Amino acid sequence: KSWGKSWHSSVCLLGDLAAHSLPPVGRDGLEIVEDSFHHILLTMTTQRAAVESSAAPSRSWGASSISAAELIKKIEANDPSLGVVDISNNAIFQMKSDEYSAMLGTALKANTFVRELSLVNCSIGDRGAEFLGEALSCNRTLVALNLEKNSLNQDGASAIARGLIRNTTLESINLMNQTCSRWGDKCLDDFLDMFNYNMTLLKVHPVI
Repeated sequence: KSWGKSWHSSVCLLGDLAAHSLPPVGRDGLEIVEDSFHHILLTMTTQRAAVESSAAPSRSWGASSISAAELIKKIEANDPSLGVVDISNNAIFQMKSDEYSAMLGTALKANTFVRELSLVNCSIGDRGAEFLGEALSCNRTLVALNLEKNSLNQDGASAIARGLIRNTTLESINLMNQTCSRWGDKCLDDFLDMFNYNMTLLKVHPVI
């Protein structure tokens, strides 16, 4: 990479300054050396931050200038710039949760770039969970899904569990704080059955 030589040169210069004794330079000379150290360290830090930033997954937030519908279209088009997608608290999604969940479910089925998806507080109910469950049975890229603070009842949670039977990539799913009654034995049985087939899911919140 282009920063490699500069980084190496900076490290070498710091090593040379530390390894060799310097002749007396007086107060002004010491200030010059100190300023040089500060400049080199600042350069190294800036270069490292730029590299780490370029290596981070691309993010897209539903609350930005792009609408939820447009974002879902980009997911369906398999846009490679979308690695982490957050549509949490989106007002339009909340008002049309079944419609948007259906669109998102279709978009996710063949998507190969979105690895993390957050749908916190999107008013997703049992019908929406069915669409997402169908998507999970086909998707082979998503590794983390956050469905916290939605409206999944027992049927919706069971739909998610059934979809996870054929999923081979998801490692974490958050189902905390649903605005519904306590899930029953059928839901528990569906999740236990899912774990007879799914070998990749590591974290389920709440713990099933």
